[in-house]
Amino acid sequence: MIFCNKHAVAHIREIQQDDDLALELELELALELEGYWPNWFVLTGIQAGEPGHASEVLDKLCETADAAGWNLVLCPIASGRLGQEELIGWYERRNFQNTGTGYMIRKAGKERAARFAAQSREEL
Repeated sequence: MIFCNKHAVAHIREIQQDDDLALELELELALELEGYWPNWFVLTGIQAGEPGHASEVLDKLCETADAAGWNLVLCPIASGRLGQEELIGWYERRNFQNTGTGYMIRKAGKERAARFAAQSREEL
């Protein structure tokens, strides 16, 4: 699945129960993913041509994930303008939790969806 604006694009894919990533998450993070299928998605990347546009796409993705009840997981690897710590902080500001295992997770929440909607109205 793709989320994009004029200058940035983000890719996510649904994690299937028989996916190698599902097994790794269950083992490394002790996440009990059983019963959560198909509500886990992996963010495989965000590319942006100009500063600020990736934030807009990630905010829309998070808003959609909250509304749909999707949980997100990613492995932050700095490759652009942000260093590793800056990248982790960028994700943490959007409620991703650093697990200390190389993964970050973000569980869906209706309260987060309401906060994103209010924040979007303020920015207009």
